[in-house]
Amino acid sequence: MIGSTVTLWAALLVGSVGVDILRRYGGGFLAKGYVGYTLSILVSLLGIFVFLFAVYYLLTNAPMTFRAVLPGALAAACLLEATFQVLPLYLRLSKHVIALQTLGAPALLLVWMYVMANVIVLGAEVNWWFHERHQRALETAGATVAA
Repeated sequence: MIGSTVTLWAALLVGSVGVDILRRYGGGFLAKGYVGYTLSILVSLLGIFVFLFAVYYLLTNAPMTFRAVLPGALAAACLLEATFQVLPLYLRLSKHVIALQTLGAPALLLVWMYVMANVIVLGAEVNWWFHERHQRALETAGATVAA
């Protein structure tokens, strides 16, 4: 879990400053805006996925399989990445209002942490839903074979 948390923070760091670093130091194709932006989003998404996969796989009370954890980890990683993309929008909109930046940052952090917690729980719910659907399909197939 410590390794996956470090991976998450490293991926978020690359996702947040990766575009600027590629523009400043990268040359040619990588320095283009869309390529750097896409690359930083993919690295961030991968780090979030690794973190969520570890959380869903290791922190549950029941033994989990790779297949059982995958749908929720993918769904929650995509949703969390979408929430990370809202922050730059807020910073762009509040750039000229110092009071909004100062007073809005703690509120934004609290709201984002609330959303992040709910998205993590949503990913666990997705895993449960897929597991229940799979179990019902097995029970139905077993009842069909027994009849």
